[in-house]
Order: sequence, then C-alpha cells, then structure tokens
Amino acid sequence: MIDHPVVELKAVDPIGRGRVERWLRSPSVADWWGGTAAGEARVRLALTSEAAICRMVSLDGVPIGYGQAMDAIAGGAPSADLPPGTWECDLFIGEEIHRGRGYWSLALDQLATEVLSTTLALACAVVVPLRNERVARAAERIGFRWTRIIALPRGGPSWIMLRDRSNG
Repeated sequence: MIDHPVVELKAVDPIGRGRVERWLRSPSVADWWGGTAAGEARVRLALTSEAAICRMVSLDGVPIGYGQAMDAIAGGAPSADLPPGTWECDLFIGEEIHRGRGYWSLALDQLATEVLSTTLALACAVVVPLRNERVARAAERIGFRWTRIIALPRGGPSWIMLRDRSNG
C-alpha cells in the first residue's frame, strides 16, 4: 500500500502568521503576490476581515503554504467587473521544496470548495499571470474556467479564471 501525502487547510494561528510573514519576504512569493509590502497588506486585510477565509496549507501536518479567499468587493479585487458574489482566492506554497508537486491545486480546490459550501459566494476567482500557464492549467483541472485577460500594473497581463457554484 502506498501512502499518499495529505494536504489540509487549517486555521491560521499566531505562529502560522509569523511563518506567512517570513514566506512573503521570499523573492518568489513576493513576486507572485505583488511585492512583500503588498502581500503583507493583503494578508493583514484578510486576517482582520469578516468577509474572508484564511488558511494555512499543511502537508502531513507540516505547514507549507498559505491561502485566503475574500469577497472580491471587500478585498478590492484586481478586476472591478467580477460578477457580484465572487470571492477572490489567493494561495501560495511558501516552502520551495514543495512547489511544483501539485499541492497548490489540491489546496486551491479545498479553499474554493470551502468558500462555495460555507458562504453565499456564487463563484471563486483566481488571477494567474500569463507567464505561468502551468498554474492556469492546474486551476483549469480543478474546475476554474478562463474568462478574460486583464493588465495588472505589477504582474502584467493575467488571466481571470472563475469557478462557479455548479463546479464547486
């Protein structure tokens, strides 16, 4: 029998919050989240908002990343014309050794499922830079569909991908 790693989402505690801040200082995570200061501000906003879900991503009980989902209107989503009732999901794998192994999409699937089953959200959105087609394809495999391309000041051209309640 082969043991498969278990990816779980857990509430963020004070120790986890410090770990998230450390990960946000990593150049690859900072680049994905629009810079260290922008990432820290987004996390702080989500952690203090009642219109957000914040989770540590753990692999076999060990924290490896962070994810959050927030009502797009409350969070100031990058595309103001997202459908009403859309929550934006943001997630990163902070531990470099665990990147590129499929854990991001497993965690995103769990986060989107939680949002769509515990809130009144009608859809979840992810924003993926065009330069990262591998990530867009991973989101597509878990039910996100390509909707359009937007231009972000820092991230450049990016796909907006949606997963609605029927794919939830």
